[in-house]
Amino acid sequence: PVEITVDAPNLMRKKKKKTEFDMMEWFRLQINRFRRETQLDTHKVHLLCLVAHGRHINHMCSHPPLQALCLSLVPMATASLDVAKWDLKAMNKFMSWFNDVFTVTKVNSAANQAITVSLAVLRGLII
Repeated sequence: PVEITVDAPNLMRKKKKKTEFDMMEWFRLQINRFRRETQLDTHKVHLLCLVAHGRHINHMCSHPPLQALCLSLVPMATASLDVAKWDLKAMNKFMSWFNDVFTVTKVNSAANQAITVSLAVLRGLII
């Protein structure tokens, strides 16, 4: 057997016990505890909002009339392509078609109202 001896007198230093109550230290600990709890609660609420948003988008996209409307916009050659035959070439073709047909623009208030009215009409058809 091998025996190793290490001389480290400060290794097992004990904490000094405080003899008096430090009010400022107690306030600091309480404030930090409150901050941690607030940050954790904010994080939890943010995650819940993300999940709720995802469920809402999933619910809106799962309606057959909306799916039919979107599928009617896709070219027939792409829409009728078997899922097993989708490869990088087919995806690039679809993405180039999508970028040609749909453009992302900054929404102004008039366009925002038009989108809101369209969604209201669409919801009337869907629900």
